[in-house]
Amino acid sequence: MFNIEYTTSEKPPVGLDEAGVFEWTRMAWARKFAGVESADQFEQFSSKCPSLGNAISTIPGFEAAVTAIKALRLSKTSRVFIYGDYDADGITSSAILKLLFQALLGKSRVDVFIPDRYRHGYGPTSAGIRAALVGSKYDMIVFVDTGSGAPNNIADLAEATDAELLIIDHHEVAKGEFPVTAHLNPKAHPDATSGELRECSAAGLAYLFVDELTRILKLEKMLNLDTIGVIAAIGTVADVVNLSGINRAIVSR
Repeated sequence: MFNIEYTTSEKPPVGLDEAGVFEWTRMAWARKFAGVESADQFEQFSSKCPSLGNAISTIPGFEAAVTAIKALRLSKTSRVFIYGDYDADGITSSAILKLLFQALLGKSRVDVFIPDRYRHGYGPTSAGIRAALVGSKYDMIVFVDTGSGAPNNIADLAEATDAELLIIDHHEVAKGEFPVTAHLNPKAHPDATSGELRECSAAGLAYLFVDELTRILKLEKMLNLDTIGVIAAIGTVADVVNLSGINRAIVSR
């Protein structure tokens, strides 16, 4: 670490050499994207990268999701549908889950739908669900980076299908009941989850989910977590979430 004092100035101090400008840039980046507000926080931020841990498993419903996914592997015909979102976070989180389920079931048994903003609207709208699922039968439907804002549409889908429904989302949760196997949104369970986890993007949550499943189901030889980590980092940065704690660990990996 270069020897310049922590500063909150909007411009680099006059007279800094190249190394000093680099260090000032690190400070400015830490303030803007990681919420660093003091010299002590910057020192802590710079000293080590946080551990990922297994925070995703603290969300109520995680075990139910794992049990449902284990059941999928017992059938040679089970199919999974992933309903994502059209921004970078939605696309990357969908890609992460696609890699997971393709490793578990095979490429031909996993479908992904990214809604069109203008034709289908935002979230799992009735139009989007009809366009995505008409004429098809799935054993599990996963909503990622979406779902928490549409309890009525999720409830309607639950009445119309026997599929297991899973939500992995980070948006604010709308009022209503979610008749799903698991609702893995830290904001849906604020008393059981950490503040760091509630700062995660959907890509970050999907990555944590796959990382933990890899350990539980012993998928190390089937999944490349380094590649999945890169995809998660893209989604995390693109969603402009706070880059401290778990988010920083995801991006640093």
